[in-house]
Amino acid sequence: MIYKRFRIMKKIILILIVITLFSGSCRNTATKDNAMENAADTLDMEETADTLDIQTNILSFDSLDRKTILKRLFDNSQIDSVGEALWMPNYSERLKIHLSYDGKCHTAIDTIMYFTDCRNRLCAVVIFAHYRYDYFSFGDKIIDRGGSHFEGVPLGAALFTRRSDKWELYAFEKHFSELGYFGEIHTNRQDAGEISLKKIGNKWTCLSLKQGIGGNMGVFYGYETFFPVEEYRLWDSNNYNENSEFQSIEIPVGNILQDIFAYYYYFSEFDLMIETGVLRETNLHFIQTKTNYFDINLITTTTKEKYADTITISTSSKTAIKQYYYNETYNRYLPK
Repeated sequence: MIYKRFRIMKKIILILIVITLFSGSCRNTATKDNAMENAADTLDMEETADTLDIQTNILSFDSLDRKTILKRLFDNSQIDSVGEALWMPNYSERLKIHLSYDGKCHTAIDTIMYFTDCRNRLCAVVIFAHYRYDYFSFGDKIIDRGGSHFEGVPLGAALFTRRSDKWELYAFEKHFSELGYFGEIHTNRQDAGEISLKKIGNKWTCLSLKQGIGGNMGVFYGYETFFPVEEYRLWDSNNYNENSEFQSIEIPVGNILQDIFAYYYYFSEFDLMIETGVLRETNLHFIQTKTNYFDINLITTTTKEKYADTITISTSSKTAIKQYYYNETYNRYLPK
């Protein structure tokens, strides 16, 4: 009887020992799992912080030194004796940017312009010009820069904003438009291109590319195109306040360096066979409104002309006005 009780007690003790060991193992496993999860969370946070640091370093520039900008934005390119970056484009870039005789792209910084954006931050627009150099050998070996009659210079742009003591890149396009004739921009003639910044709102700035007057076979023209360079949109027109102050919200423009308006400021066509022609000259006027963006009025004067020997005689003239407004849904100017 006593022996039987002893066997029962022994079984109970063994069961309690097994339960205790199992509970401890579970607790240890849970502790280890929690520790591993905490370590993974810490690692993820560290990796995220490292990624943000890397991204910040990629976008951050100590200064707008031309050589530094070219080397960093164009893949550690070689800088030649005239300050142009020589770099190898990929396939899609070769479709848009001219290759020179050496199989490389030759890129110069055309100009650096500054403006204050809608959030009162100092910003900079850096314009790149991709020139083509051809190699000729007519007795003497000549390397010449240029292109065909209607061949413009491919343009790129980098947009920066000032943060503390650094310049931070917020937009970059190696190619967004073209300007000029014969592969040149600044010719000191009527066909010279112009690059500038213009205000199209109380606190909103755009980039203007003005193509010089050029043409062929009796048709000549010149046109101007606007591109947004602001990082953020303005408030909609309902947020205009009585003090004529405008504020921005954290909504990116979304179409930076995509054209929002273009017009011909000059167009002429004449036929020497019948000695008649048409001349259209257009002046652009910004009209301030109670919205964030200025309206645009295009005032065009059309003149019919008749040529007699070397004398031009105006036979009739008329003036027309077209009005445009900035549409925030389509992010461009539309006719009223």
